[in-house]
Amino acid sequence: LEVVRNVIDEAGRSGLNEETVRALEQAAAETELNFTLARPFLPGLVAVGAIFSSFVSTSLAGVILRRLGDEPPAFPAFVRWRWPWTLALGFIAAHALLLFAGGDRLSASAVVGQNLLIVLNLLFAAQGAAVGWHFLSQRRVATPLRVVLLVVVYWWLPVVLVWTGVLDTWLNFRRLSPDDEGEGDRTLS
Repeated sequence: LEVVRNVIDEAGRSGLNEETVRALEQAAAETELNFTLARPFLPGLVAVGAIFSSFVSTSLAGVILRRLGDEPPAFPAFVRWRWPWTLALGFIAAHALLLFAGGDRLSASAVVGQNLLIVLNLLFAAQGAAVGWHFLSQRRVATPLRVVLLVVVYWWLPVVLVWTGVLDTWLNFRRLSPDDEGEGDRTLS
């Protein structure tokens, strides 16, 4: 931000009109405020980025290794994705931390709870999508329509997918057996 402030000062000295300089100063101040507000949530956002990056890297490595003739272990089929029930306890604990914090959104318990929820919401939304994929495939809905429906649900009501994933850890909506959970095949249905 120091560099930005120097550029704004230089622009003011070089003859840029005063209104534009004020607008740039206001934009810099708002950016600084937004970064200050977002800073406590960086650990959760970095963790989500790391999860996504690991998934992409592992998937690409599997494709490359298969092309080279190796047979690496595959991810379980998407329809069988299921997190351990202990993650659901972490989800509940994160909500409890938020309740404990009350209205203080920057207290330690609120920040820890929010960071946990950033990560766990992603994981349980994926599991909720897997549950949705299972039921849509049972009804023989075309694959492109399944994708569209799940994207629409995630876009408009992500909490539905998240809570479906959380509840699936205990209620096992798909009736997966322990044998099903570890099987890896490369299909989505």
